[in-house]
Amino acid sequence: MSKPKSTEPFPYTYSSLDEEQQIREPDLPKTRLKWILTCLLSTILGALVAYGVTHYRFRFDVRLDIHSKGVFHEISLIEVPWYSDKRYTTSDPSDPNGSVWDGLDPMGQGWIEVPNWEELGLHPSEKISHYQVSMYHQLHCVAILKSKFLYVDSVLEGDGQSEKTDYISHVHITHCLEYLRQAIMCAGDTTLEPFTPDLGLDISHKCRDWDAIFDFATIHRSTNNTGILG
Repeated sequence: MSKPKSTEPFPYTYSSLDEEQQIREPDLPKTRLKWILTCLLSTILGALVAYGVTHYRFRFDVRLDIHSKGVFHEISLIEVPWYSDKRYTTSDPSDPNGSVWDGLDPMGQGWIEVPNWEELGLHPSEKISHYQVSMYHQLHCVAILKSKFLYVDSVLEGDGQSEKTDYISHVHITHCLEYLRQAIMCAGDTTLEPFTPDLGLDISHKCRDWDAIFDFATIHRSTNNTGILG
């Protein structure tokens, strides 16, 4: 059975029995030098890892931050009670005479000028410095789905109104459903809703200041177009 290895930090080296019965210590300077080098390399490696993580997190946080604060700066949070607004539940966004839905869009339909887009690290736009605030794209998609729902409902009811939203394609609907899915997951609203007959309404949520975003988009608009379905 083999003898267990010594667990001493600096094990002694024994001379053979034929030699003088002397015990000599190991070469301490070399051992100590190896220990010092190991500590030094570990310290350097740790510092490099810490720097890399910090530098990466700084860059990552800035990249996330500049897309909103770099343009809008601070948008305050306000408490907003949610309720069922019949102006929207009973109206058609595609009404040719105008709809309350159109009032959700600022002039310019949420498209704004961002002249320093390269400095902010924004993805290039096909129309140079021309970007849309995502919230207005999301609202456009909700209006599209509402119009399509009313169109399908009119076909099923046979009321003769089936041609008014025939321009909304299946591709557009599919795009909007997927876009809204990701928008909802991105926002991650963690408001806790009780089990009530209103199913989440009549509860206050912490929301970004709608009016501040609306005013900013109006002032910095890149077009004068109007209409939520336009």
